Amino acid sequence: MIGSRTNNREIVIVPAKTHYLEMTELLSNEIIISEQYTLTECKNISTDEYLSLYKNVGEKWGWTGRLLLKPEELKNILNSDLSSVYKFHLGDELLGFVEFSLSEFPEIEISYLGLLPEYAGKGIGKIFLQSVLQLVWSLNPNRVWLHTCEFDHPAALKAYQNAGFRIYKTKVEKEMYFSAFLKNT
Repeated sequence: MIGSRTNNREIVIVPAKTHYLEMTELLSNEIIISEQYTLTECKNISTDEYLSLYKNVGEKWGWTGRLLLKPEELKNILNSDLSSVYKFHLGDELLGFVEFSLSEFPEIEISYLGLLPEYAGKGIGKIFLQSVLQLVWSLNPNRVWLHTCEFDHPAALKAYQNAGFRIYKTKVEKEMYFSAFLKNT
């Protein structure tokens, strides 16, 4: 482990088993998604609003990727035509968000996908993932991919596989986490 500090928080580099998953076609969807669930694109989302959303969804799982970027770097990603951020709602209630990248189109990477902690484990994730898949496949990619690691929600890998993703690579990678997160895992 190597330690460094950012914003007065210690960063530690640790090995993390990471699974890379892909989907080359959308499987027939047996879920009927109520119109009350919506994905709303966040055009011109501010870095502050995005980081608030990112922290609220990802802090429990140790997400650091976007927190370690310089504000200008994050702003460039969020304002790029090659990046999309959508909030997931049930009526007016915010449930989670997804960020995906079109930088390698016709492949689409689902960069971040998650529910607010109070909605995890309630069956909403399946609806959320199907909604996201319908959205990204409407863009006509030839491949959709994502990755998840051992520190993500324990049901994430199985949920992705149940949705039709298949693992194409698994490896141990060196990842950066806040030391306070690691103490609680």
